[in-house]
Amino acid sequence: MKLKALEANYACVKGKVFRRNSHLVSFSMAHVSELMTLMSTIDALSIEYSKKRVELEKWRWEYLANLVAFRELEGHMVEVRRLSVCRESVVAIIEGHERMNSHPLQDL
Repeated sequence: MKLKALEANYACVKGKVFRRNSHLVSFSMAHVSELMTLMSTIDALSIEYSKKRVELEKWRWEYLANLVAFRELEGHMVEVRRLSVCRESVVAIIEGHERMNSHPLQDL
C-alpha cells in the first residue's frame, strides 16, 4: 500500500515536472525564436550599414578630389586675374606711349 502511494505520488510529481518542463521548453523556444529574429535583423542592419559606410567613404574621397581640383582652379583664377591686371597696365602704357609719340600731322 505504501509502495502504491509512493508510485502514485511519483507519477504525480513526474507529471507536474513534465508539464513545467514542456511549458519552459515552449517558453524557451519562443525566446530563442525571438532572439534569432533579432539577430537576423541586427545582421541585416549591419550589412546595410557596411554598404552605406563604403558608399559614404567613396563620396568622401570624391569630395576631397573635387576640393583639391577646386583649390587648383582657385589658384589658376588668381593667376588669370593677376595677368589681366598686368595686361590692362601694359595696354595703358602702350596707349600712353602711342599718344605721346604720335605727331598731329600723322593722324591726318
